[in-house]
Amino acid sequence: MAQHVLVIGDSMSLAHVARAMIAARRLQAEGCKVTFATGPAHQQLARREGFQPREVYGVPPARAIAAIRKGSHVFDLETVRRYVASDLELIEDVQPDLIVADFRLSLNISAELLGMRYVNIVNGYMTRYYSAPQKPPQTFPIVRLLGQRLSGLMFPMLKSLTLKYYAFHFNRYRRQLGLRPVRDIFDMISSPWGNLIADLPQFIPCANLPDHYRYVGPLIWEPDLPIPEWIDELRDDVPTVYLTMGSTGNAEDF
Repeated sequence: MAQHVLVIGDSMSLAHVARAMIAARRLQAEGCKVTFATGPAHQQLARREGFQPREVYGVPPARAIAAIRKGSHVFDLETVRRYVASDLELIEDVQPDLIVADFRLSLNISAELLGMRYVNIVNGYMTRYYSAPQKPPQTFPIVRLLGQRLSGLMFPMLKSLTLKYYAFHFNRYRRQLGLRPVRDIFDMISSPWGNLIADLPQFIPCANLPDHYRYVGPLIWEPDLPIPEWIDELRDDVPTVYLTMGSTGNAEDF
């Protein structure tokens, strides 16, 4: 019997859904039975891509982007509870052999409650093993208070505190459920069983990766969309560079 895999793409942003759909297609090609799930914001997209998606609770993208840009919590306590409850209902209904997810942080709780293994699709810079030089993001509230230079000098301490800050409500709920708290948000993002880094090490280097982390390279989604009208305006005598900010990029950065 083919292995039944539940694939979840968190609908907080398009990238998590798109990469999960790529993983789902690959699993189907390998002969697995796949159930695909995502939030309300991307149900129609998943259907256009040929899936019959199950709906799972997810933070609306606009709300998530607004919270991230303010440096505030995307996941307050009530949101964490809703995520976990939705996970548990879905998993118990689907009864998969394995879960593959992209940025479904609540699985750190729900899968542990059910004794279920899961594999995460992650970015290297969202792990504690990212080894490139870093500067404090502009979304850190303390950067706006102290300025870039002073924040840069204090960055190691600020980073540690910020990572704990973003795990605060997850740990509140873990304690309520009788589970041990995690160290910081990196532990919520990662899976103790398997993590697939969807980056190239030449661009997103990580050092001292444990055995349950593996580079798989970019998972590039190619939607079936019409060719834009401006394509004929590109010149053949000069190089063309394509740059995308993604669905969560800030156009003001241009």
